[in-house]
Amino acid sequence: MKYVYCPAGRATWAAVALELNGYGFSPCIWLGDPVHDSFAADNFAACTVLDFYRTNLGRVDGGPYKPVVFTTYAENKPFFDRLMIKALDMMNRQDPLERYSFETRKQTFYALVLYFIDLLDRKNPDFALFSEAAHSPAQFILYRLCRLKKITTIEFSSGPSVFPVVTPKIDGVRADAAGNDVRVEREEIANWIRGLGQDYTEAATKYTIKKERSLIKYFVKLIYRYLKEAAQKTYRPNVNPTYMVKNCIDGCQAMSRWEWKLKKRLAAKEARIRRAYYQYVQTVDTDKGTYVYFPLHYQPERTTNPEGGEYYDQFQALVKLRSILDNDVAIYIKEHPAQFWANRNGGCARNSDYYRNLRSIDGICFVGTGYDAFELIDNSLFVATITGTVGVEAIARGKPVLVFGDPWYRGMPGSVHIDDIQDSTSLGKFLSEPQDDPIDALVEFCYRIFNTSIYGVVNPSNEKYFKHAMSHKIQDSAPAFAAFVRSIMSAQIERPS
Repeated sequence: MKYVYCPAGRATWAAVALELNGYGFSPCIWLGDPVHDSFAADNFAACTVLDFYRTNLGRVDGGPYKPVVFTTYAENKPFFDRLMIKALDMMNRQDPLERYSFETRKQTFYALVLYFIDLLDRKNPDFALFSEAAHSPAQFILYRLCRLKKITTIEFSSGPSVFPVVTPKIDGVRADAAGNDVRVEREEIANWIRGLGQDYTEAATKYTIKKERSLIKYFVKLIYRYLKEAAQKTYRPNVNPTYMVKNCIDGCQAMSRWEWKLKKRLAAKEARIRRAYYQYVQTVDTDKGTYVYFPLHYQPERTTNPEGGEYYDQFQALVKLRSILDNDVAIYIKEHPAQFWANRNGGCARNSDYYRNLRSIDGICFVGTGYDAFELIDNSLFVATITGTVGVEAIARGKPVLVFGDPWYRGMPGSVHIDDIQDSTSLGKFLSEPQDDPIDALVEFCYRIFNTSIYGVVNPSNEKYFKHAMSHKIQDSAPAFAAFVRSIMSAQIERPS
């Protein structure tokens, strides 16, 4: 069998390809982290290995294409119109200084669509394997085209940040991976959930301390490097070559190579965005039941695009939320603190107009980023989120949750998806339903999810996070990933047509 492969940067995913090769599965299209490109070229001679960064820029060698390519596009124009919107949004990651014009993005999209339609027709893969939700423009377009052509897609989604479990999805639907030797005990889950019921300073440190240390470490390294290079009178550009150069448009490559100039521009932009947000921040009244709490997601990130689905744009989610709320119910929004961090890419997804437009929604109140999140949760009417961990935190504290996207905890007792809410009446019905004991209900839900998942992590950033708890099971998880893929595809082969 032949398959499309989009692996993340962990060595595990190269090992998965070798495991699958032993089962008779060979990659025919390879578009993943560049660390694997040489491995792919050396081990799979018949495979088309695409350069991740050039492909994301639409630098593909294709055409002239056969008429079937254009027929496919013309017959599915509504599909491609919707795909374009999300793909162009993903291109924010490639454009930190907003030099990527709409026309340039659009032409990049066209180049990728035509190329991948043709490539899939020529290679004719049996399935497509994505090590995580496709959230680069090229991978996302490839993923959606596979879905359009009825090619089975297999992807993996990380669970909560406290347990190294990975949940598979088949054609976008959560799948059962029982039998992969995952053993997360009920007591471990219960202790985690009880921790979320503590005060914010106790619970928050468990998932913010690493981020805070990372930020401090970043600045210490930056100062040390500046002093060292100043003493040596040598200045090397500290532009991340895999992001700021290779993954950016030609205009960005033509910028000054000296780091401080680029950093100065980015820092100035981030400062403008921060000021734009804080000009609307006000002292809020946390009387119980008078508001809905909607913390904003950090962007750009896969947790909103693509995992937010139709509500990858938080403005759209807030418009929908406003439409189903009574007029006297306010919406409290709080920006994600990492959106303003200098070592992140938050400036790629925000500008001053963003907050101005949010402010135009009736009843929106901006809350300072330092405000106690659990107090906002506890005193709210309910919590609304795309895919945020705030959903689990709220349910653990006995607060109902409205979910807009597709997080790992979708369907958890105490939550409802926006697709099941038509208006304020159906919302009121959900809010009035008696809630089960949050601890017991959550433990059973999480136990079922975790123990039908695969023990492991998806990408290098996950690996660093779980370094303190990593065992041989995570390091050797390639056989489990490959065995799952084999079981799915073997079942499809044996299924009568």
